[in-house]
Amino acid sequence: VDDGETGRDRALRLIRRGADVFVFGSCSFEGLPTEAQYYLLRQVVDGAGLVCFDRMPKAAFTEDRVVEDLPEWLVSGLPLASLPKGKEMAATLKLDEPGDADLAAALMRRYRLGKGRALGVSYPGGTVAVTPKLDFSYQALHEYEYWAALAVKSVLWAAGRDPAVELSDWPQTELNLNRSELPKSVEVAVASNLPRAAKLDLTCALSSEYGERLDLGEHNQQVEPGGTAKVQLELPKLRAGHYRLEMIASSPRGVEAFGAQGIHITSTRGVEEVVLGQEFAEVGESIAGVVALRGQNFAEDEKVRVRLRDSEGRVFARQDLPVDPSGKVQFAFAIPKYATILTRAEAVLMDADGEVEQASAQFTVPQRRRGQFHLLMWDYPHGVLGYWALRSMREAGVTVILS
Repeated sequence: VDDGETGRDRALRLIRRGADVFVFGSCSFEGLPTEAQYYLLRQVVDGAGLVCFDRMPKAAFTEDRVVEDLPEWLVSGLPLASLPKGKEMAATLKLDEPGDADLAAALMRRYRLGKGRALGVSYPGGTVAVTPKLDFSYQALHEYEYWAALAVKSVLWAAGRDPAVELSDWPQTELNLNRSELPKSVEVAVASNLPRAAKLDLTCALSSEYGERLDLGEHNQQVEPGGTAKVQLELPKLRAGHYRLEMIASSPRGVEAFGAQGIHITSTRGVEEVVLGQEFAEVGESIAGVVALRGQNFAEDEKVRVRLRDSEGRVFARQDLPVDPSGKVQFAFAIPKYATILTRAEAVLMDADGEVEQASAQFTVPQRRRGQFHLLMWDYPHGVLGYWALRSMREAGVTVILS
């Protein structure tokens, strides 16, 4: 709506129609016509919600309207402080080892605007729509989900949709476990403020930093008003890395609450990094690299498994290699014609119990010749959202980009 009469007219029509909450994702409130600003703020004063990400309305979000306290359910229940972007934000904001709620509260400011609820959300390092700017990686694709969940909670709060079921005694920091402690039982709980007894369905899953999911089942409990539903979950033998224990609580009327807890599994021995000899390899060429291991005194049954995974997540090549006493394991693969442009090399240290730890490195398989023609791409969408934009364009039939 920053320019263009048609866009401004449409915005005015939508605003006058009314809504429970108005959301501005990295766009200017002041870009609206004065008439539209008036009708919007009038509705907020009368009880509607307003959430602004990145760019704040200066005339409405003033220091004298700041309300210091934020609801506990709004700032807690998501593993923000243990996410890579969350750690980066904490350093920028000079927060010393913050909990999840501490970081969320530092990103938000609540404002008093009549009867309405107003919230400003600012992410250090830049914003894309309603989430932080994330450079592309497969880990970032998964991390994005939790920042999107924070945006959802912000909108729900501003719309006055306070939950009747809340996460109970939810940890505010990442749970640290050594792989030798697994399997291990952990407890999750939710407290019910529903007006009458209800059956709560607690759906639980464990998600790795690469997006792999392990279903931990659905657990049903009848809970009285003011009561708590508790579930014991068994964490299996996992490889070292960062995980999130996710839970969705539902009643007969729908989803009541959701959240995730960070879990960090450590191991004395593992994979430190994967270093590739080049950034790309064309079909028929080879990609080579070195796996750097961490630790000493590797057992005879331990080995390194190197696999190539395409952009669809499919493994199309694999090698099992012995552990070298030097801690350096070399590998090389020929690139087949069915490789996708974006590919990753994953290296996993394995023992008798399964995978110990994994690391990966990305490379590309360019397809620059199309018969007698060369493909030239001048620009393309960037970041995590750029990944999904390109996939959507491909599904719509777009195969070449000239920007």
